Amino acid sequence: QRRAMSNDDLRVFLGFDCNVGDLFESLKAHDKVEYDEETKMFRYKAKHDVMCKEDVLELVNATPDGLAIDEIADAYVKAVEDAVALAEEDGSVILLTNTETKKKVLFRKQPEYEVEVNGEFVASFHEVEIPEHDVDFDKAL
Repeated sequence: QRRAMSNDDLRVFLGFDCNVGDLFESLKAHDKVEYDEETKMFRYKAKHDVMCKEDVLELVNATPDGLAIDEIADAYVKAVEDAVALAEEDGSVILLTNTETKKKVLFRKQPEYEVEVNGEFVASFHEVEIPEHDVDFDKAL
């Protein structure tokens, strides 16, 4: 989990002082850095403010068009692992991978859209051979 850091913490971590001139002003103005004037602490600002698996689930439920795992990957160390675990453990989340971009997207399961499909239809569907090449696919249609 990311923690707030003082200039002293950053100096130890980076090996140089961040509290000087243009560097300090650039850090304060950066859209991925939050600076607290009161405590004089820097904090990384992720796109989504999630800190645990429960927060990820809450965000997925609030995002009807799906939540790309890439969008939460920088929120905390185990964000991606937790997102995948939600899809595997929790029956309320579905993980789909875009076949073209390979991006993984979480969707909340919506029981009102679930449909029973009979076994005969499923078997017939799986028997259909799909050509490997686009040209053959067009011919098959």
